[in-house]
Amino acid sequence: MTKPNITQALQNRVTAQGIHYSLENVHDSLIQWGNPHLNLPPIIHIAGTNGKGSVVAFIESALLSLGYTTGTYTSPHLISYCERYRLNGIPISESELSHYYDKVKHLQTATEFELLTLMAWHYFKDKQPDYLIIETGLGGRLDATNVITPILSIITRIGLDHQAILGDTIPKIAAEKAGIIKPKIPIITGIQKPEALQIIKKEAMQKNSPLIIASPVTEIPTHYTLQGHFQKENLSIAKAAITHLFGQEKLKEAEAGFAAATNWGRYTTITPNQTHTVIFDAGHNEDGIIATLETIKTMYPNRHLRIIVGFKQQKNAREMMSRLTKASQDTCYCEFDSQWAMSYGEVCQLSDIPLPPIDIDTTLSLILKHHPNTQEVTLITGSIYFIGKLKELLQIGYSIKTP
Repeated sequence: MTKPNITQALQNRVTAQGIHYSLENVHDSLIQWGNPHLNLPPIIHIAGTNGKGSVVAFIESALLSLGYTTGTYTSPHLISYCERYRLNGIPISESELSHYYDKVKHLQTATEFELLTLMAWHYFKDKQPDYLIIETGLGGRLDATNVITPILSIITRIGLDHQAILGDTIPKIAAEKAGIIKPKIPIITGIQKPEALQIIKKEAMQKNSPLIIASPVTEIPTHYTLQGHFQKENLSIAKAAITHLFGQEKLKEAEAGFAAATNWGRYTTITPNQTHTVIFDAGHNEDGIIATLETIKTMYPNRHLRIIVGFKQQKNAREMMSRLTKASQDTCYCEFDSQWAMSYGEVCQLSDIPLPPIDIDTTLSLILKHHPNTQEVTLITGSIYFIGKLKELLQIGYSIKTP
């Protein structure tokens, strides 16, 4: 894992500085550091509410299969900050992370994400991969990553999330996401609510940016690592991106890359034993929860479903809890972390039915449990930090092998 002092220092920024949805600090820092973002490789910039991480994974893997070198900057991480920076699919080393952190740690007013983004510009300026894939952290218009000029912009499906910052309606959130559209730079999007698509079209027209609406794929092949019906729209966007960059003829060459793409915690399935299927999915908003539950219902129509959920603080969880408890009366809440998790008491106030508490140890036991009289499916969902904590504990203390 990352050195504790770096991890703790970055987490302290979250507590001290919070979220600063503004580019003021970013511009000041970039000027001070000689504008490293102006010396980056060709960039694909991705915003959206759901699907960003999977689109990154599909495009990254496709580019690698075509023989290109890649860099990716994503958020959040499951276990270590190192995961946020990948070169050819491999996370940055702890020593290199420490090196780039030392460059920027003196910027006292910068938030956690602003520091991490400035580190990304330095890291990838030095490494110079053929292509760089950058995921926004929050929104788009005032996101710390939105100082770059990409060769291609992408907006994945837009839904309600982070309403306190981005706005409480789809059009308001769409306007923030569409803020990544740059003059005359092509923009790709996929399935969107009509009111979101209208905003994207308007912004693209004003910026004179060619708008490409990805043609939907009909299915996710069974040999793909990334599964789930919702991956169809993410795959369609990734295929549109590869087609735009290299032409239709390169899609066939990239097929092995699409199939091999991985994004742990997005409908990741493990089978601890023959009677139990466990699905890890970071459905951190209502649209994500709906998509996951629909996939499970289709794939496991006659299986008993147990749901264990853990939310990060300050999440608007009422609608998500309603969806989960309607899908299964066997739904429990895990207060997975005393500092970052929403408390059990808070979640109980949002639930329509009595909600039993469950701790991390019991959650791990239920994941590994053998069910001799039933074929059980357990969905582990909610915050990516909850998913990440379980992944780390399973890797350290148990022999479960995951992709």
